[in-house]
Amino acid sequence: MIREITLFSPGDSRSLTCWSNVPCLFARALEHQGIRINRVNIYSNKYIRKLIWDPFCAPIIQRLYPSHAYLYEHTRINRFLTALTISRARHKYVHSDLEVFIGYDYPVKKSNIPCVLLSDWTFEYLITQRRGLTPCTWETEEIKRQNQILEKADCVISLFPDIIQYMKKKYQNPNMYYLGQNVINNADTKPIQENEILKQKKVSNILLFIGRKPYLPGAKLLISSFQHLKEQYPLLELHIIGLSTSDFNTLPKDVFCYGYLDKSNDEQRSLYYQLLRNARICINPTPLWAGYSSMIEAMYYYTPIITSRYQSFVDTFGDPIQFGSYLIEHTIEHLASSIHQLLKTDPETYCQKASLAHQAVKGFTWDSFASKFLSTLNQVIQGKNSQI
Repeated sequence: MIREITLFSPGDSRSLTCWSNVPCLFARALEHQGIRINRVNIYSNKYIRKLIWDPFCAPIIQRLYPSHAYLYEHTRINRFLTALTISRARHKYVHSDLEVFIGYDYPVKKSNIPCVLLSDWTFEYLITQRRGLTPCTWETEEIKRQNQILEKADCVISLFPDIIQYMKKKYQNPNMYYLGQNVINNADTKPIQENEILKQKKVSNILLFIGRKPYLPGAKLLISSFQHLKEQYPLLELHIIGLSTSDFNTLPKDVFCYGYLDKSNDEQRSLYYQLLRNARICINPTPLWAGYSSMIEAMYYYTPIITSRYQSFVDTFGDPIQFGSYLIEHTIEHLASSIHQLLKTDPETYCQKASLAHQAVKGFTWDSFASKFLSTLNQVIQGKNSQI
């Protein structure tokens, strides 16, 4: 029976700024289950990164391999320093029943304590599937190293069903799981009142986009479609979270950029959830991957969506979806037409779609995920103990 967990995360797991809020909210949910959490920050050395890597190494690699993803985290010096941190933690937390690593990159099997890796996708999947690239020499080395780690782990968990299917076909490790749900990284302290929020949304003129630099192409497409609709909907506004005005050459009237909103900051968190509560539609038309986490959080706040049709979303919610639509053609006209179809919906039908959006994800809580996680890991550990 698991009673104590050492949680290794790429940042401070007490802070909502760490890895898209996941370590913080996951740790809280485990503590709600009565689990003692030992938090270990294994984020890369900030001094080496700031004084050497960022000003000197990163620009050279970016120039040589502009589309690739070799980072300081993948270097041998960072791996060495991370291994030291992990070793010190293992000597300190000798009574831990389980080690949980947020990420697939860490050396896991130098301990008798069972270990689990929790993340989204592998480095190889990111390079070859998401970006459609052939790995460079350095990336190939990192892929081989990560593949060895994934084979040795006692348990591997992905937040996406199609990713775990990809991994099961590639690796021999039998303990690879998708726990039947993703999670909503909700840090709002105010309760959601269905009648109140639907009353606001059905008369709202706000379109919402959430995404940072990787989603810039989708934001630009949305801005063009927004301009296409302005003559028909002169009161329409577009609000963009995650990108700043400096990310665009010019911005038309009624487009508002907020940059990154930090949920650990009270004022910024309040603004973030105010925008979710007020949005008529949440839209991310970025091809291949369209902000899964932000989309399901918007759905939790009774927001119909328009998103690209990518496998993780389809595997979770099916095709077609009743709470919005998939963008099949990534053109200005097609996106504008999809937005128009939702905007012209009568209030009763709109509220039905909004309610269906909430119903589709209301079970995606961290408490639910933590319960499934503990149940799965207790079974894995029990199975391994019976083999001894």
